[in-house]
Amino acid sequence: MLSAGILNELITIWQYSSEQNTAGEAIDVYTAGPVIHANVRQVSIRKLLESGRDIAAQAMTVKIRLGADVGVGDRIEWRDKFYNVLNITVDRDERSMILAVELVQD
Repeated sequence: MLSAGILNELITIWQYSSEQNTAGEAIDVYTAGPVIHANVRQVSIRKLLESGRDIAAQAMTVKIRLGADVGVGDRIEWRDKFYNVLNITVDRDERSMILAVELVQD
């Protein structure tokens, strides 16, 4: 049996939902979910130009065990920083999921 490999970091999954405030406007809500083991790897650092200032955006991959309750649009928290989940790739042979994430810039 294959396994997900070495998962030596702890991350928290924050699940996305949309609610309405008292004025009826939609607001984004993130609810803390489970803390799970992961393998976090930096992919690249690139410079973005936004409103005339440089911002460093970190792109990373996060490998977790298959079956975790996480979806595109959710966030993960790792080392006191938040990352948006952009894409999920399932590797059934290794019983793992690879999350493509990017540092939240707001």
